[in-house]
Amino acid sequence: MGKKAVSYRRIEGIPDDWGTAVSVQSMVFGNMGDTSATGVAFTRNPATGENLSMVNGLSMLRAKMLWQGSALRNPLNDDTKNDQNQHLHSMQEAMPGTYKELWDIRNILEKSFHDMLDIEFTIQEGTLYMLQCRTVKEQELQPSIWQWICYTRTD
Repeated sequence: MGKKAVSYRRIEGIPDDWGTAVSVQSMVFGNMGDTSATGVAFTRNPATGENLSMVNGLSMLRAKMLWQGSALRNPLNDDTKNDQNQHLHSMQEAMPGTYKELWDIRNILEKSFHDMLDIEFTIQEGTLYMLQCRTVKEQELQPSIWQWICYTRTD
């Protein structure tokens, strides 16, 4: 064991014979075709607090491209369509089963936390993977994010 590990165990009262914990995770990819995507969902509208889920998402691109504004953006569902994206397919239309699964998880999290959350997710070949969630305070959001909170896929 290294010096830091020995010191940490001593400080925290962890016996040497307990061994070392290891986390093994598989990677998931949101860029594997039309049935894959990745995104960040808000359980409420971050601009108004309205109980209307909104999503930043994209298909076949890196998430960084979304935040840079260089990815196409589609609405999550009919409720989040506006004048600029009315003509685009929503996640609800393009991936109805996955949309329902994401919406059900959103409802469970909203009931548990009673606060606005951002939820990071990846859809790999039609399977939804929840990556993490955290509470979000409105002051943490940049105003520019409010302008393009949505679901995105490439055609």
